[in-house]
Amino acid sequence: MSFLAMIAALLIRQMGDAGSALQQDGWFRDWCRWLAGLGMPGGLVCAVAVILPSMALWWLLGKVHWWLFGLLWLALATAALLYAFGRGAYQDLLAQYRNSCSEGDSEPLQQFALERLNADPEVLEAEGFHHWLQQRLCYLGYQRWFAVLFWFLLLGPAGAVAYRLLQLYASETPDSPAPEVLHWVDWLPCRALCAVFTLTGDFVASSNSLLASLDDFHRPAENVLITVARASLGLGEEPVNDAECNAAEEAEAIQGLFGRAAVAWVLIISLWVVLF
Repeated sequence: MSFLAMIAALLIRQMGDAGSALQQDGWFRDWCRWLAGLGMPGGLVCAVAVILPSMALWWLLGKVHWWLFGLLWLALATAALLYAFGRGAYQDLLAQYRNSCSEGDSEPLQQFALERLNADPEVLEAEGFHHWLQQRLCYLGYQRWFAVLFWFLLLGPAGAVAYRLLQLYASETPDSPAPEVLHWVDWLPCRALCAVFTLTGDFVASSNSLLASLDDFHRPAENVLITVARASLGLGEEPVNDAECNAAEEAEAIQGLFGRAAVAWVLIISLWVVLF
């Protein structure tokens, strides 16, 4: 049933904004504010805010598992997965990035970083600005679907929703323990996606980068992703410098890599379901 829910959610997701009506986060922000108003420590607010709704969903799905021959469970699990997917149109974001790169002017890129990626103004003038952009876009692509499906398959719909709630909490309260918790939650699925990168790209060039990340428990997920992604595309782990970086071509190559990885991941899941 989980596999059917995943396929249904992915098909609905491909229909554009069909699932966006479910992605309403106002209730979660109100919930977090109410918990904070109780005077609880930040770490406890984070834990309760994320875990309690997820456990409520887990309980509800358990109660309706056999209702209507499992169809009600399937509908609720599909809705939960649609809610857990990333917000906004990622392909439009990549298209805007490529267009900004193609203009050959730094101002559109800086505006893009500020408005769409919430960049710190200090990043705009720093060396390695393009590399920062690519890191950020890679991580956004990863957390939108791959991490969600990873935890959905491992822990069910409640796991996928818990991941999205943790992402929301970490993005809105960066001074809380949530970003550190998210770092550890991302550790395994991030490297799993990188393994798929090696299979869909240059395995020899990228496998060493992947292996090097396995015993590095403190390296940010976005840095691991961009390093292995660039290596699998034969671009080198780091761009030489911003002046020599053909950002538009590299963005298109990374987008293609994510597309191949998505197809490979669905095929791997399908084979796992058939064989086991």
